[in-house]
Amino acid sequence: MVLRLLDELTKIREEIDVVDKEIVETLAKRFKLVEKISRIKSKYGLPLEDAKRERVVLDRVKVLAESLGVNPSLAEEIFKTIIKACKKHEKLLMGS
Repeated sequence: MVLRLLDELTKIREEIDVVDKEIVETLAKRFKLVEKISRIKSKYGLPLEDAKRERVVLDRVKVLAESLGVNPSLAEEIFKTIIKACKKHEKLLMGS
């Protein structure tokens, strides 16, 4: 019984490891897209921050989270952190 339980836990943890890898890969992809946006903003003198766009992203994430059974407030907080990190990265790229 205990061995079966440990095997089950190990299998689930391996699945979590796969999901964690996918999350990091997705973050890397998002940062590469931010780099493209940074080049466009620099080229055309656009401001770094776009509060309206951020609100749209956060609202969309909350709706998506809720539809998937994830706490919308938690999803919003996670994405606020992601957006903050992306803006910091973008500032570095833009030399601000």
